Amino acid sequence: MRLICKACPNGCALRLERRSEALVVVHGNRCARGVAHAAAVNRGTWPGAYRPAAPAERFSREVLSQALAAWGLAFDRELPELFIQGSPDRSEFRTVVADALGGRYVLETLEPSQCDRRARIADRLRALNGLGLPVIPYAPGLDGASVQRVAGQCWQLSAFVPGEPLDRTRYWQEAWRGEALADFLAALYAGTRDDAWSAGPSFSLPGYIDRLLQTIGTRHPRLLSELREVVALVKGELYPVFDALPQRFCHGDPHPMNVLWGADGIRAVIDWEFSGLRPLVYDAALIIGCVGAEARGALDGAFLEAFRRRLGEREVFAPEFAKLLPLFTVAQRFAWLSEWLRRDDREMVEFECFYMNLLRRRKEEGLG
Repeated sequence: MRLICKACPNGCALRLERRSEALVVVHGNRCARGVAHAAAVNRGTWPGAYRPAAPAERFSREVLSQALAAWGLAFDRELPELFIQGSPDRSEFRTVVADALGGRYVLETLEPSQCDRRARIADRLRALNGLGLPVIPYAPGLDGASVQRVAGQCWQLSAFVPGEPLDRTRYWQEAWRGEALADFLAALYAGTRDDAWSAGPSFSLPGYIDRLLQTIGTRHPRLLSELREVVALVKGELYPVFDALPQRFCHGDPHPMNVLWGADGIRAVIDWEFSGLRPLVYDAALIIGCVGAEARGALDGAFLEAFRRRLGEREVFAPEFAKLLPLFTVAQRFAWLSEWLRRDDREMVEFECFYMNLLRRRKEEGLG
């Protein structure tokens, strides 16, 4: 049996294996939350005790020691009990390790196709860290490179920074978090205005949507009918102005779950894999769409009320661009629809169609 874990936004793919009448083994991300989720969802039909699969001997102590030595560190032990926030899909393998001096680090291996891009992201994070932004830079190895090749693998290393758990049932009611994320965007855009940050290709949201709609038309034609008015809105109002919008360096996926929160502020913003040139309102619209999807009433909750207000106070966008936020919020949900289709999560596909139409109606009614 297979399922997608919904205990956190990582959305890990789990596989359940019945070993006996009394035992179900859960294969996946070796996460206690995932095991608990699998048990809660399936115990009625698959009774028994749920246990994580034994960790594969992916890398021996010797190999991990060799990897850490590339950074001049002495390996002590793995710390599998520590939860690594952020999507596990961002790397091939990752684990928390401790060195001989008690330092704790996230050690990752990369697919060969990821190495060049992750090296560029490391350069960006180092520069952002130099600007005083709350990020976790990748550590340079002894040779100065952020990607180290050891034992036939590409490795990266960063400090392990724990975050306070984010209560998804109520965080959308907390104004201070909305203010903190708006302040982060203001600092990000203020620090990355020069030409060094505006190089490289920009992301075409209309092109992405067109490719997705072509796939939907072939494989899921019923969805086109359900999204007819959403598609008309986006093509009629976003497509004509998109290419003329100012571009800025953006995070690309600043969901509140991609933030390591402290008790009263942001410790670090993580998962920069989608960073790059985007229209100026891109990150803010994504935050509105993600927070608004958490619960009935969240679109008008304290988080987003404070977030919108602080964006205005900090003058992050000129008024003519701020008014585009509701339109971008609708359009960006196509990326989430694509993800639910990829995972064959029919419940979330149904929700996304409902939510996109809700956002469309709010935009047409001037509710933001």
